[in-house]
Amino acid sequence: NISNFFSILKVGYNQRKNIIFIKKTRLTLTFCEKLYELGYIRGYSQVTNDMYKLAIFLKYFKNQPVLANFKFVINSSRNYNCTVLEIKKFHVSNNIFALFSTTDGFTTALDCVIQNKGGFLIFKI
Repeated sequence: NISNFFSILKVGYNQRKNIIFIKKTRLTLTFCEKLYELGYIRGYSQVTNDMYKLAIFLKYFKNQPVLANFKFVINSSRNYNCTVLEIKKFHVSNNIFALFSTTDGFTTALDCVIQNKGGFLIFKI
């Protein structure tokens, strides 16, 4: 569940933990890969004694969480489907990092603009 992943991530940062544990799914693996690729977490790995769990190593800069002010925006009653033009305006005017779900998987706002694709807004920083 996406919302569970982000709530565990937020609680981990709020409690200043170095490592958090989540259930391993294809979706959580994809999010971990993207967050690692973008430099928002130090890394992640499968827990050795439990093949259904992932350990996520949280990242801090000057004792502050790198993902301090992120907001999970998808919920069951409202999806934010954005066109390429909306993403372009959103990305340029707000200078905010956002992650979108597209037909090619999860991509950043910049990647959506480059690939000329719209998508559902998942979370923003």
